[in-house]
Amino acid sequence: MRTFIPIHAASVQMGVIHERVQAVWWLRGQVKALAEATAQARASAGKAFIAMKSPINPPIIDLLSEIFQVEDRFLGSKLCSGLPVVGVADISPFFEPYRMEATLSIKDFLSSTSSRREALKRKIFGESEKAPRDILMAVVEKTAAEVSAGTMGPRRAMEDLIDIHGQYANFCQRFGIKQGLDSSGNIKYRCIDNHATSGVNEAATRTQKILMSNIASIMLLIVRYESVLRERGLLGPQWSLVGATEDLKAAYRQCPLSDSMISLCLVMFYNPSTKALDCHESYGQPFGAGHAVPNFYRIAQWCATVGRRLLKLPVDHFFDDFWIVEPKCLAPSGVWAFRSLMKSCGFGLDPGKSQIPASVWNALGVAFDMQTLRAQSFSQPDPVWESRQDRLAAYKT
Repeated sequence: MRTFIPIHAASVQMGVIHERVQAVWWLRGQVKALAEATAQARASAGKAFIAMKSPINPPIIDLLSEIFQVEDRFLGSKLCSGLPVVGVADISPFFEPYRMEATLSIKDFLSSTSSRREALKRKIFGESEKAPRDILMAVVEKTAAEVSAGTMGPRRAMEDLIDIHGQYANFCQRFGIKQGLDSSGNIKYRCIDNHATSGVNEAATRTQKILMSNIASIMLLIVRYESVLRERGLLGPQWSLVGATEDLKAAYRQCPLSDSMISLCLVMFYNPSTKALDCHESYGQPFGAGHAVPNFYRIAQWCATVGRRLLKLPVDHFFDDFWIVEPKCLAPSGVWAFRSLMKSCGFGLDPGKSQIPASVWNALGVAFDMQTLRAQSFSQPDPVWESRQDRLAAYKT
């Protein structure tokens, strides 16, 4: 957990805030200095990057990666070109080796696109008779919102997309699911692109596995940070710990597909208003493709890594959910600095899901109440438990 706890925890409050302000102003200066390079990178980017008018700033991302020795060194350039979801997955230094071979060869995948298209049409029409209208309409409306946002192309007939992309145009079924209620009590819906039956996932070779933080990681961060504050005599109310969260908006869709993937990730669904099939191009990583998970996760991991190294910020994440744990006197500056970092790099946050610093906050479906944390006692950890892996394993036990 040492990498999550800033060395400056014992620094004077204003010194820490000043350091962050300086870092953000420096970053904004770099954005201006590299404006021409950014424009050139975006103009020469892949088709999906350009089609979705991505605000991602590749030169800034690569600059920060170089200066702060981020493991995923050329992430910015790779996002500019887009990442694949078929074939061998692109490798990220953030992840560990773990190989799982494709069960369908690229040759067989491409040669079967025509028969899959016809089977998919029959399947969608057949299922439309039983599907609830509210879910069908939610898919239409959410897709229209993605078209407006630029992450998907306009509605077209299947034949038109086949003319554009050729005989190997590959489609997947898009369907909707209910996902609980929002804060107003309204039903939430999510669209899934079913690449389990499109052939995409079968033709994908996995090369790595992701190491994910979890609830135990948050608890260990809180305990460790509180211990450091006590050791250094920072016991005033302004040094009480609080938590804050940020959430990437339409996270997977912020990661562009590579050029060759656009024709393999076309979307098809039933429109109950027209009683016909709607078809669209996708430009962002599809929620349902196996490779989309590591392709997106490396972005979130990069953001957390740079947040720690540039801003000295104790930030971590689980997929698109970020959390920050800091004393009351530092947390507002930390949240501001993290938002500034994301904006400079071109990654969009969802303001509707942000939680401002508070002693009672929620993350990963769990409520963390730190109001009485200062009154609790902590036993000293065994000195042989040095690694984060050992601590997590001990916690689970």
